[in-house]
Amino acid sequence: VVEDSQQRRAYDMATKVMKHVLDDVALLCGRFELLTDVSQADHRSRTCAVYRALDRLQGGAEVVLKLMKHERHFRREVEARAGLNPEHVVEVVLTSESTEVATRVARDLVQHGLQEYSYMLVLPAAQRNLMVVVRQERLGLGEVRQVMCQLGAALAHLHAHGTAHGDFKPLNAVRFASAGAAGSATWRLIDLDGAVAMGQPIGLKLSSAYAPPEMVRVHPESGEVSIGTPVTAAEGEAVLASPAFDLWSFGVVLFLLLTGQDLFSTDIADNMASAQAMP
Repeated sequence: VVEDSQQRRAYDMATKVMKHVLDDVALLCGRFELLTDVSQADHRSRTCAVYRALDRLQGGAEVVLKLMKHERHFRREVEARAGLNPEHVVEVVLTSESTEVATRVARDLVQHGLQEYSYMLVLPAAQRNLMVVVRQERLGLGEVRQVMCQLGAALAHLHAHGTAHGDFKPLNAVRFASAGAAGSATWRLIDLDGAVAMGQPIGLKLSSAYAPPEMVRVHPESGEVSIGTPVTAAEGEAVLASPAFDLWSFGVVLFLLLTGQDLFSTDIADNMASAQAMP
């Protein structure tokens, strides 16, 4: 960024009208300034990409943009949050269907080189996710207790509303600064695109290193081992969502926080390095 002797950018010295013109072209939906190049997503999977951005219409507040490929994942993220307390589950403040941005999302995603995505969620930006904390901070026993008590309460809140998270893991737990005492924090859940109503088949979207053992499948004919919801009758009956599914994941996360080690050999996508990794 080129600055003058007073460290002002050309943008800073532009008129209000000119800033509006520049923002309309350079910002996603005329308001979101990505903090990294589109090739440097904060997180990317086969189905979504996550970017941090500044919302110029909200005084430069930092937000998270979750861009999604599939409508079913988008709908699940939005619908599963209905009636939930944002102190437990991070709320969605805007979507690609909100009137403020709906007419521009598709065009702007193409202009920014993000044409593979069709849906967008806008959420408040957290400080860090739990995996980053595990890797970069040293948590004492008291801090582990505080983190897991808050996340346990968040899961209990979700369960009380008839929903299982289905993909509870360190990447899906985030820390926000508390409005109370200095240095205090609150922990909340994110990523509800794997959430399922209690009693319904679960596991179409999961991270196998954090999934319970009943998700392990052995095909009766081929002997092939896989992890996830069966798609044919030969693979067995579907596992139905219950609190127990998330409680297993909770225990795997607790093991990681207490020992600093994964319970199972895990790859970069939070899946088991092999289906045989679970004894």
